[in-house]
Amino acid sequence: MSTPKNKTVQVQLKLSKGSWGLIALYTLILSIVVPLCLFPLLAELHYRKAYLYSNEGTIYNFRFIHRFEYAFQEYEKAITYFPWENQYIMEYVKDLDSYAKRITNQEEQLAIYTKITTLLDRLIFIDPYNPWYRSKYTTISFDLYRLTKDTNYIKNSIEQNRIAAFLDYENPIFLLNYASILHQNRYYSEAFYYYKKTIDIDQKRYPQAFINIAELYRRFGHNDLAYEHYIKARDIQLNNNVPINEKLDSTIILFLIEEKDFKQAATFINDYRLIESDNPYTLAGTAIFYYTQNYYTTAIALFEKYLELSQQRQLMPEKQLTALYLISLKKNNEHQKASDQAKFFYSLDKDPRYEAFF
Repeated sequence: MSTPKNKTVQVQLKLSKGSWGLIALYTLILSIVVPLCLFPLLAELHYRKAYLYSNEGTIYNFRFIHRFEYAFQEYEKAITYFPWENQYIMEYVKDLDSYAKRITNQEEQLAIYTKITTLLDRLIFIDPYNPWYRSKYTTISFDLYRLTKDTNYIKNSIEQNRIAAFLDYENPIFLLNYASILHQNRYYSEAFYYYKKTIDIDQKRYPQAFINIAELYRRFGHNDLAYEHYIKARDIQLNNNVPINEKLDSTIILFLIEEKDFKQAATFINDYRLIESDNPYTLAGTAIFYYTQNYYTTAIALFEKYLELSQQRQLMPEKQLTALYLISLKKNNEHQKASDQAKFFYSLDKDPRYEAFF
């Protein structure tokens, strides 16, 4: 018997309808599971690249600010791959805001702030009960008003702040922010109420609430209460680990000078040993006090320390203070020094008012 050398075997595979159904089901599951597993990973990788680029943009006082543009591209990819991750969107918003505050092109700023509002609308749609998104919307709306002078942005700023305060009505941060917005827009009674509510909740961490209440008391002539609240604010700053308002001492001194309460001003300066301060704003206010009392030698020493510290901090000296310094030198019969200093100040900005001291 002979056997053929080449034999072709054909196998015909027949699948049942049930098998085809299982294959289709598995394919559908894979089409869902794979993106759910892969897309968050891709989103996280793009987010981390965005974080890296944005940090590169901030180093050396934003010397490499162009790196933000690469960060924004990565953020867009991250929120495309995983659109429900609010952290990616919020970090994107923060970096856009930081970038907008560093550029000078107003059209570009407007485009960026408009983009931010779109992202915030998206965040609020995902989580309408998060007060932090509303609080951020408040500041962005105010920035848009500053650029466009459209009062609708002010109205929206107030509304978003109000919503934030009511969403978390025991949080003094939102209450203080809402009170500040009301204060800026001259709703003084309402602002006072929310400042007081902020203090009722937490009296140790929000000196700004006391400062703003003092400003309201000053506005309506209650100067004793104003001074009392200024001192409370200062004591909070002194005794608690809270952000410090560097201009508070100067504000208090100038307030007392304005009220011609020189005795109280002297007591305040001595009690808190402000003459030994290394705060340029405090030294400026103290120097002005001694100038008003005709103690020109002390005033000159304080003005010079103020100028030295301002230079160290890269702050531009205020022209009112440099003028008082030059006048103090003149009144103290230090005419040559006054002339030399006036020429130096003139070399900085060519202000013709300094020529009178040459």
